[in-house]
Amino acid sequence: TFMTNVFHDLRTPLFVLQGCLARVREQPGCLGEELPVMQGRLEFMRRLVEDMFLMAKLEDRQVIFDTDRVPLAALVQRVAEGGEVQASQKQVSLTWQVRQDCTAWGDEARLEQAVQNLVSNAVYYTRPGGRVTVTLERRQSRGAILVEDTGIGIPPEEQRRIFERYYTVSGKHKHHSSGLGLSIAQEIVHQHGGEIQLESTPGQGSTFTVLLPITEK
Repeated sequence: TFMTNVFHDLRTPLFVLQGCLARVREQPGCLGEELPVMQGRLEFMRRLVEDMFLMAKLEDRQVIFDTDRVPLAALVQRVAEGGEVQASQKQVSLTWQVRQDCTAWGDEARLEQAVQNLVSNAVYYTRPGGRVTVTLERRQSRGAILVEDTGIGIPPEEQRRIFERYYTVSGKHKHHSSGLGLSIAQEIVHQHGGEIQLESTPGQGSTFTVLLPITEK
């Protein structure tokens, strides 16, 4: 199923590119009109291939993580501020708060990527006028980053599969991405000794909670 989805998502932009090139050959003057479409499809394929390569390396434990102190408050702020553009384009309110600051140990860039994937996913599945909230707090010996949304939610029977490679929630909400974002996030967090928990109610929203071991400053 994974490979079938990959083939489908590679074939579709290739057909678009082929059609654009054929039109440009017939009407060279339309290059300016077709170029943005071609660039968009090439960017999609690039992201897909990069995510597939990263996922394979993570599963084979071939990714070399940097090890340093990671201030989680600063990480949450960067991710939230970076997600504001995507949220504003969808007319979704994105806010963040730090209840207790704490410091993890690991690869800051990869942990930021994991949280960014969760935030991006939350914004995507939240309807215009909805809210996404990112919160940092301390839970005993672990830091907790909560990504809450008022989106479409996930049916109970699908929640256990949500982190599978290329799995998407059933229905018409097809995510225009590689479909590997949640799988990559989970693998990064697991390899940092943490976990991702999910609570979701269909029609009301979801909360993804990243739990990471923390160290004293």
